[in-house]
Amino acid sequence: MQILLISILLVLTFTIISATVYAETWKVQIPAGSSDPASPVHFVPSEVSIRFGDKVEWGNADSVAHTVTSGTLESVFTI
Repeated sequence: MQILLISILLVLTFTIISATVYAETWKVQIPAGSSDPASPVHFVPSEVSIRFGDKVEWGNADSVAHTVTSGTLESVFTI
């Protein structure tokens, strides 16, 4: 029983430490003019790959307010 509890504690400790150690902060900017559908750039960088524990910081340099929503364009506008 003690070995099982120690094993569980070790796994939990390793999981928490590894998520904290490898966590990154990604900065994504919404550039000025990105609200224009004809704009060639809407986000900088256009893609990021995040892992569990990572953070994403958003900055908005456009003249209008923006929101951040998960999903695809098709899933948002499907009727």
